[in-house]
Amino acid sequence: MKSLMSERLKSELAERNIKPIELARLSNINKANISKYLSGKNQARGVTLLRLGEALNINAMWLVDENAPKHIISQELNDEIKDISEEYIIC
Repeated sequence: MKSLMSERLKSELAERNIKPIELARLSNINKANISKYLSGKNQARGVTLLRLGEALNINAMWLVDENAPKHIISQELNDEIKDISEEYIIC
């Protein structure tokens, strides 16, 4: 059974050349559960979903919500980017 989460998780691992065992280590989630998430047998929720997001440095909600952004930019970083952009426009 394919799920959005399993597809996106597989995609991220392939893109970053990370093996499931490495994701297990990075996220502190056991390998058996990682395998279940990748196969679509189980869906990560709550703290486990957050751990996956942190391990991959992505928005955890992106794994389960097709409308969620992959990355979240903090307002502080967004303001800094805006300031830098304005400096280049002025120059």
